[in-house]
Amino acid sequence: MEAVGLQALYSGYERSEEEEGKSGSRMSTLEKYKTFWKEWQVQLCIMCSLLLQIFLFFFASFRKRKTRFAEVIRSLIWLAYLVADVMATYSLALISNTIGHPKGKIMDTTYEDKYNDLLAFWAPFLLIHLGGPDSITAHAVEDNELWLRHSLFLVARLFACGYIFVRSFPNQTLIIPTVLLLVAGTIKYLERTVSLYLASNHGFKESASEENDQQPRMKRLEDFIRSPPPLSSQDSTQKSGG
Repeated sequence: MEAVGLQALYSGYERSEEEEGKSGSRMSTLEKYKTFWKEWQVQLCIMCSLLLQIFLFFFASFRKRKTRFAEVIRSLIWLAYLVADVMATYSLALISNTIGHPKGKIMDTTYEDKYNDLLAFWAPFLLIHLGGPDSITAHAVEDNELWLRHSLFLVARLFACGYIFVRSFPNQTLIIPTVLLLVAGTIKYLERTVSLYLASNHGFKESASEENDQQPRMKRLEDFIRSPPPLSSQDSTQKSGG
């Protein structure tokens, strides 16, 4: 009986060791994935944002076409349109929370200070992404009414890019290309906001009122062009003498 009890105890101990080994291997695998995400989360998010922009650039015009898979394509375009801004904003937040801190460590991220200039160089690219591709500015007509929200987001994200650029010093070695990209990203994002405003109801009303104000001027200009030119004093003298 004692031998049977010892054997059962030994087998139970072996099973517990096997379970601990399996749980340890699972934990080590999770730690590997966690470490990988800590080191590559900024790069992966920026790449996802870039892929979404490429997809919208090539396939946004397909939402107006009647094809066999039109509904599927429209759903994918709608999903990419919504996720693109979220991904670019999240990437910008990751960069702002990572850059300029001791050894680049914050929020469990690990970046060295020598990469601060590269992180600051990536931030204006995200502004260009937020400006969106030229093939799609708004997915629906109702999105044009959100121009004021986009204006506020533009100010906030410009402030974030400025914060990232300042925090990248004194190891900033890409000042000129970063500034040029920042200007290009600002123009691109501002262009999208202005386009949304001009396509909104308020923008349509203003453009219509301007056209109504210009109609009398255009009518006077047309009458002036169609009317015969006035005779000069010499021509009138010759005409009276003849």
